[in-house]
Amino acid sequence: MAELSCGYKCLKILVGIFNLLAFLAGLIFLIIGAVFYSNVSTSLNLDFNIKPFALIVLILGCIIMVLGFLGCCGAFKEVPCLLITFATLMSIIFVILFAGGVAALVFKKEFTIEKMKEKFTKNEIPGPVEIAFKCCGLEGPSSYPDPNKLPSSCCGRIEATTCTQANSFQIGCRTAISDSFSKILIGIGTAVLILLIIILTAIIMASCLAARIREGETM
Repeated sequence: MAELSCGYKCLKILVGIFNLLAFLAGLIFLIIGAVFYSNVSTSLNLDFNIKPFALIVLILGCIIMVLGFLGCCGAFKEVPCLLITFATLMSIIFVILFAGGVAALVFKKEFTIEKMKEKFTKNEIPGPVEIAFKCCGLEGPSSYPDPNKLPSSCCGRIEATTCTQANSFQIGCRTAISDSFSKILIGIGTAVLILLIIILTAIIMASCLAARIREGETM
């Protein structure tokens, strides 16, 4: 009986820990979504709209935070209904995240830099973009008519100063942004994978804990 009690207590603590991790992961997603929604697309003067994606991340973060808190309450208050509700709703979030990850991989080309080529012409790369990504022109300084009279943003400055090919960024914005987005996608993919593992573990443990509470194995 003591062994059962010890196992039950360990399970209860583990459920609390994984729900806390889920809560913190939700908080991180919320912050990332809020930052991208409020600042990034506006400050970089990007023509394509990332706000819908940022809003989805923000909402998912809020939901995961609430569910993480719900799971913690269910575990430490020993309320099986809360644990089952948590496991059910988290299962839905798990499916959504998994499906979203698969869709992102399948339709990856739709979000590549080639899509931006429709928005940015050789002479119309916004200055903030060149400064942020440390690039010059679509394909490099040669994208501009006179490589010795480049926009000041090609030299990392927004104010009007002399900028020549010799002291400008040498990489084109198409390559720079593509590389940056690839790194971001890898980071997001890794974060989502870790979150999926946390969520799946929390679901399994919460379900087991709810079953043991209902069976009366709390001694």
